[in-house]
Amino acid sequence: MATKQHCAYCFSVLLAQLQHTTFDVAPTFDTSTEYPLFVTWNKQGSDGQEQLRGCIGNFSPMNLATGLREYAITSAFHDTRFSPIRAREVPQLSCSVSLLTDFEDANGYLDWKVGTHGVWIEFRLR
Repeated sequence: MATKQHCAYCFSVLLAQLQHTTFDVAPTFDTSTEYPLFVTWNKQGSDGQEQLRGCIGNFSPMNLATGLREYAITSAFHDTRFSPIRAREVPQLSCSVSLLTDFEDANGYLDWKVGTHGVWIEFRLR
């Protein structure tokens, strides 16, 4: 399960990148685990609604600290749907970490629930 410490770590990574400083924050969570993961950045809009600012991850298990560091940066600066996050946006940002677990095959295309399941769609040529 993702924790506040995971999100705080992503914020530390983001701030170091924006300030062009060396990232030297030690994780406050178990770093021996591996998960597929996604890091999501949202920004509080002027209307009070959250707006997506970046979301990138992977489906291959990787070391938690390494994965969070890599995808905090990638989702903040390289999500091609958005311009890179700027320092002035940080006060309006929130971060979400999704650790992917318990993959299962679906029985059909309707065999999932929004808000409960993630979906990995794979197309194959026959």
